Amino acid sequence: MHTHQKDAFWGLLFGMPLMALLTKHIEWSGIWNMGIVISILEEKHGDVAIGVSAYMSRGCRKSGFLLAFVFFAWKIAMRLSCIYYLQSHKGRIGLNVVEVIGGKVCLDCVANFMMWVGFVVYYYDCKKRFLEKKFDAPDETVDQTQTAQV
Repeated sequence: MHTHQKDAFWGLLFGMPLMALLTKHIEWSGIWNMGIVISILEEKHGDVAIGVSAYMSRGCRKSGFLLAFVFFAWKIAMRLSCIYYLQSHKGRIGLNVVEVIGGKVCLDCVANFMMWVGFVVYYYDCKKRFLEKKFDAPDETVDQTQTAQV
């Protein structure tokens, strides 16, 4: 086998499981972050909050995944842009490093604030959907039993 074929083989061998694990990590990150929101707003703690989060988010996991993915991509983009800036200005060290670190810290603070606001909104959306399903389900069973009796 040629070198590029070996590289492609190893890339597929390790790349596919890496992508699957990264997808699961982002999905679970949405559940974990909503668990933190639940532990603050509902005073449930630890595995109970994560369990409630997993149960409530069953109907809207795609939006939780999307929310977690956006902030994951934001963090990666910020890190890569800082590395790029430092690499492109190699000759001037000193103040540039402080500027980059200060800028990254400020943008991370803004991103964390936006992330928690987003997860609070996501929590209330999941809770609303969960309560709608919870109260709509008995009506459907009552309607079915009433039609069966007629």
